[in-house]
Amino acid sequence: MSGTSLLMVRAIWRFLFYLIAFWYGIAVLWNKQYFWDTRHCWYGYPWQPIPDEIYWYYMIELGFYWSLVLSLFMDVKRKDFVEMIIHHVATIGLMCFSWADGMVRIGTLVLVVHDAVDYWMEGAKLAKYLRYDKLCDVLFVIFASMWFITRIVIYPVRLISCTLNEGHHIVGWFPMYYGFNFLLLVLQALDINWFIVIVRMAHVFITQGQPNGKNGTQVSNNNQAMPTCQITKW
Repeated sequence: MSGTSLLMVRAIWRFLFYLIAFWYGIAVLWNKQYFWDTRHCWYGYPWQPIPDEIYWYYMIELGFYWSLVLSLFMDVKRKDFVEMIIHHVATIGLMCFSWADGMVRIGTLVLVVHDAVDYWMEGAKLAKYLRYDKLCDVLFVIFASMWFITRIVIYPVRLISCTLNEGHHIVGWFPMYYGFNFLLLVLQALDINWFIVIVRMAHVFITQGQPNGKNGTQVSNNNQAMPTCQITKW
């Protein structure tokens, strides 16, 4: 299998996983009170029942992130290898600690907010591999917009605020308060760092068209470097 074919197979697998995981998460959380009002993440804590659909959502996501950690050591070493290790370890740590400490509700919200971005990026990569540059441009714009909305706005304003303020106000101090919030802030720092790279990449596309191999910038998120694709000058 050629290098491009292998990249396409990986992108297809990750595209399908993130697409299904995100919409499954939306489906199982839609009728949950805490999906609409994050204060309900803390009512009844830590003795909150975990429905079967939430159990499987958590376990499948946890297994997937472990596979991403293993793939980092099996693939060609990336320039952002350290950042990716930190991201995956922080994510796995959050899932394990939240499961052990009864914070599954806020954990599911963190998962669904982050999954909202990833399949757009994988779709853009597939479009690039198939040489559909215009489609790649459109998907990249959607990807960048979704990144800003979900990871730069919703994540800190609704979810980190929920754990820092609402959790402390409703529950008071709890064993994982500092550790859990520290890991959430680590993810936020990585999200901001990658968003800065996305903005720089978009600026290059808008002002110069598609960069060449020497000056091109690649953007990465939880999985794989973002392919360079030209954004139409609008």
